[in-house]
Amino acid sequence: MALLINCFSTGYFFKIIQYSLKDTRELPKFNKWVKLFKNGFKVTCVSFIYSIPVTLPLIILNSDLFNFYSYTPGFIIIIMGEILLAYLHWDVIWVSIQVFVYILYFLILFPISLMAIANMANNGGKLRYAFEFKVIFDKIKNIGWIKFYSWYLLTGVINLLIFLIGVLIGFILILVHTFPFEKLIAPLILTPYIYIFFARSIALIYQSENSI
Repeated sequence: MALLINCFSTGYFFKIIQYSLKDTRELPKFNKWVKLFKNGFKVTCVSFIYSIPVTLPLIILNSDLFNFYSYTPGFIIIIMGEILLAYLHWDVIWVSIQVFVYILYFLILFPISLMAIANMANNGGKLRYAFEFKVIFDKIKNIGWIKFYSWYLLTGVINLLIFLIGVLIGFILILVHTFPFEKLIAPLILTPYIYIFFARSIALIYQSENSI
């Protein structure tokens, strides 16, 4: 069920990128569900394939793969929680492996996979364009590696700050017994805005090249 919902939400994320690449400021309608699901499934597959070089060691160690190709902001908290639990159990070797794998993925493969998804969105959603490695690397080179990673780190920090602020507000509301954070604020308010911001920023950096 979680994978099914993720495909629809990721499909809409992909649709926002497509609209943004066409310089359309209005948000796309959440319709044509079959196409949304197909595109969401493609994005999930692309993200998973790009994660294979680092997830393979964790597959061997029976780790959960979902965190690597989830676009929900909560995956950062889950990863931090797993590392903290490992530290509490004094499993230094396992912690070191996880930290190395996560750093490798989030600093190298994940940002490249975002450009791959943008390239696919810019070419009618055809899956093969996500694996045009020369085109993708040339695109990043034209953008400028420093500019590209500055964008990536800045948007990551902004997304994390928005999420943490939302978590803080949610905890306050829980303490005063207003309503559950996870059931209302996160899925209905917080996550959609993060999706929109992140999707639009991907389209903008993809189109920017050396314009500034």
